[in-house]
Amino acid sequence: FFSVSISFRSNAELIEAKEGTSVILPCKAFGDESQVKWMRTNRNEIKTKRRSKYTLDNQGNLKINNLTLTDEGSYKCSKGNEVSNDISLVIQFLPVITNLTENFEIEENNYAVMTCLSEGNPIPRITWQITEENTEDTDDPKPSVWSWLGNGSTINVTMPCSHCNVYVRCTAENSLGRDSKSLKVAVLGKPKVSVANKIINRKIGEFMTLRCKINSLPLTSMNWKKNGTEVTNIPAIKKRMEIDLDVQSKSKFTFILRIKNLKKKDFGTYECIAYNKYGNSTEEVTLLRGKGRRKNPVPSPPGSRDRTALSTTLSTNGYPNRKDATMKRVRTESPVITTLPTGLKYSVSNSNGRFSSLTTVVLFTIISFLNQLNILFF
Repeated sequence: FFSVSISFRSNAELIEAKEGTSVILPCKAFGDESQVKWMRTNRNEIKTKRRSKYTLDNQGNLKINNLTLTDEGSYKCSKGNEVSNDISLVIQFLPVITNLTENFEIEENNYAVMTCLSEGNPIPRITWQITEENTEDTDDPKPSVWSWLGNGSTINVTMPCSHCNVYVRCTAENSLGRDSKSLKVAVLGKPKVSVANKIINRKIGEFMTLRCKINSLPLTSMNWKKNGTEVTNIPAIKKRMEIDLDVQSKSKFTFILRIKNLKKKDFGTYECIAYNKYGNSTEEVTLLRGKGRRKNPVPSPPGSRDRTALSTTLSTNGYPNRKDATMKRVRTESPVITTLPTGLKYSVSNSNGRFSSLTTVVLFTIISFLNQLNILFF
């Protein structure tokens, strides 16, 4: 018969090394140095050669070069009949995000569920960063941040905005480094419409601008209505209007209606309406007619039917003595003398123009004419 003597170390050994580096596993078995063998638990003997992945030094220690995750496991050595306890080799490696929820859409006020799975050693810390899309009002948004420790993480949160694109970044980090991946969440809903002034006063002949702020994702269409009819279908307005859209971001807009040379029929209630697949929203603006007329409109030709008579003082010279004259003026344009005797040369002027002529009437009557005119008869 024969006997075999096998001795074991009392304590197993744990060795950690970084991926891509080299490690030396000590052989702590006692025996014949010329009979050193290394093996992996439940595997065949490791073949060692110079300048290969596995090499032996003079003491029988095993050097493993260019470590990979496949090198992780249990090792043991033997010297003759003596076998060492297991050596557990653990490979440390950079975090890797293995799975992240893909881009998706969600209706406002609903919870968003997102999952980020990672691997790494040491175990990575998972950090979520949620940031609203940049706009003109928010050049440097402050992100909301949540953190979890573990190799897998799921969050269930409401988004920090509505009608917006939200960017979500998952970061896995350990002492060796980090890995990050991002997704986009589109927060959708019924449009929101607002106007700064619900009542606007303007005079006939003036220029009007209506502005309507729209917050909508997605945005399908929008229009302006007056007393229930689209302004583009009102011929009297269509000829004098402009419609513009000022885009601040993918979800924020200013819808603008401009009407020049206001007419009596232009006054009333205007509606700004925005539509998408979730519904529509409306805001009203009432355009009221102010007293008087525009102070500096475009001049109208002499003979206009719309005239206004105002009084002032007139000085004259000539023979026979002139006592009276009659004047009228069209709105507030260049002055026009409509009734004047012959035999008089005159000049009438204001900030908008000048009117002069030579007539032959001897007597005339002053009734009324425009206020603040500079008039010189000679």
